[in-house]
Amino acid sequence: MVKPVAPPATEVKGEVKAPSPGVRPARGPAACYVDFENFYYTALSHGQTLDVGKLARGLTRLCRESSGETWHHQAVYASWDPIHTNARHAQDEWAMMGWTPVVVPSREDYQSQRTVKNLVDFVMSLDILEHARDKPIQHFYIASGDGDFCEVVQRLKRLGKRVTVVAARVNLSYRLQEAADDYVVCGLEDITGASAPLVGKYRQLPMARSQLAVAEDPFQVLRRAIREAERDGGRAPAPWVVVRDEYFLRMTTMLADEADRFVRDLSGAGFVTLVSRKDVTGRSVSYVSLPK
Repeated sequence: MVKPVAPPATEVKGEVKAPSPGVRPARGPAACYVDFENFYYTALSHGQTLDVGKLARGLTRLCRESSGETWHHQAVYASWDPIHTNARHAQDEWAMMGWTPVVVPSREDYQSQRTVKNLVDFVMSLDILEHARDKPIQHFYIASGDGDFCEVVQRLKRLGKRVTVVAARVNLSYRLQEAADDYVVCGLEDITGASAPLVGKYRQLPMARSQLAVAEDPFQVLRRAIREAERDGGRAPAPWVVVRDEYFLRMTTMLADEADRFVRDLSGAGFVTLVSRKDVTGRSVSYVSLPK
């Protein structure tokens, strides 16, 4: 799924991209700029709903694994008003995870009152180039597959910056993936549903699941899972279903219902805090955290 560029050429899902000449190291402050509508409408066109939390956590992991740091700057762009009603809540979800939602105006035809031009690409490009000039950012992540960003990528590289493009396979411009230093191709299962999060193939557990289950106390495994989920999601408490499915179950041989009983028992004994809250859609969601 992830194809970082590093000599020699790396193969992912049958694709090979030769290393760019003069590739710069990935270490240093990194920033991410997300074209929200690019991902949202991709999922919608395939009859699925974009999972904002999964996409945000995946992007944060990619940054931490490649640069060793978290984001120096992180922003998500959309023309929120004309977007589908259900997606407007995503603005709050991004903000809760520490991202900066940027409201982008749309140019309209005043006679027909229809949107004729979305200015997301234009505003994103201005911010990226401005930050390249004014901020100490060395690694730019552009989360969009739109070929309009090719010129921006080339300008960043002329400034000595490293550029990674993240996009859904069906929307990734060939010109854009060739222009970038490296690119990440994600499928629908990486940004929707409940399957594995968007992570590099270099991210591996230190031990096999069976070894972890034997070597560590389940409570200590749960504590580590909660901390990693809070760090990746940028907030505490973290949704229990996320901690369970994307972290805890990958570190233990427990089944989902066993994990649910386990965390309820720990909550009753005061070892973890488990609370239920209603999200923006009115659905009850359980959140887990470690007592202070």
